[in-house]
Amino acid sequence: PPLNVYRYDAAQALFVLHQSLGSGNLPAALATFTIPFGTFSSKSFLAVANAFTTNGDWSEHSHVYEWIETQGFQLIRTVATSGAMDVEFVEDAAGGELRLLVFASFRSPSTVQVFDIGGSTATDVDLSAISSYPALKQTITTAGQAHGLSSFAVDNEFYLAVANRHARTPYPDGDLSVYDVDSQIFLWDSASEAYVLYQSLGASFQSVAEAGAPPSLLDAFCFPSCAVAEDGATRPIGYLRGASDMLAFESSGELYLVVS
Repeated sequence: PPLNVYRYDAAQALFVLHQSLGSGNLPAALATFTIPFGTFSSKSFLAVANAFTTNGDWSEHSHVYEWIETQGFQLIRTVATSGAMDVEFVEDAAGGELRLLVFASFRSPSTVQVFDIGGSTATDVDLSAISSYPALKQTITTAGQAHGLSSFAVDNEFYLAVANRHARTPYPDGDLSVYDVDSQIFLWDSASEAYVLYQSLGASFQSVAEAGAPPSLLDAFCFPSCAVAEDGATRPIGYLRGASDMLAFESSGELYLVVS
């Protein structure tokens, strides 16, 4: 099975196989989340973004599992996705009602699907009995084929960064123009309870040749050509902008977004 759960065995001081979850799919990403129940209890879940089937076809669904103490992870829901490459859990850390599960489906036409995992469903002890859980809240058509997700908060505003890798499926091989695509940042609008486009990472967001790389590699990377930027040092490639993933982090009060 492509998804295994390991438990730390203190006696051996090693991780040992605890559970295998075989679903006929090849997972691309995982996310765990916990929902409180009542005052002193909570439930833990595992969301699995399935990209391909074990036969090599695009997977048409992803999975949500619930952790049962005596049984391990148990499947409670199958979610319709299409070649899901990433999954992200979004929560209001300040204790608000916002709890979302977001899947990025890579297969064209690519979408980002937003599911509600909070609200009234969180008060029910047996989520597996709720056929509408998680509830699809929004489907976002992306600027390209979505490959990675990163959620972050600034002053209690919630953002979702979407790394779009391709504008379309590459054809023929070597067609680098497919990577000339914007990635996007969305802002959660509490009034409409949906994400709205906040910023597109446009033409100014480009791949650059690594500083100190040998001239031969620089020439290969820049083929057929790339000019030195206004800073006099970097050599950006205008059409090579497709992103695989993003990660937001904070340092000394400043917020940064790493784009790969």
